Amino acid sequence: MSRVLAGSCQVPLGGFAEVQAGKLRMRGFVASPDGKRMVRADLTGEIADPEALGKRVAEALLARRGRNSCRPEWLSNRLPG
Repeated sequence: MSRVLAGSCQVPLGGFAEVQAGKLRMRGFVASPDGKRMVRADLTGEIADPEALGKRVAEALLARRGRNSCRPEWLSNRLPG
């Protein structure tokens, strides 16, 4: 997730994964530097492929930036896509 989002000390982001009912659930977020705006995603995937799930969560975060009513330029300027 962090690689897809170009994570660094300048990009506040986080992820949490856990096994639920035989699947891997991952919740992730990316926020503006001041923490006032945030985009979140929550997806499930196969336990055997955690990296694919992390990538899907990151892609969902990127897709949601356009639907965010804040029109988060902070996210558009820092992330690819």
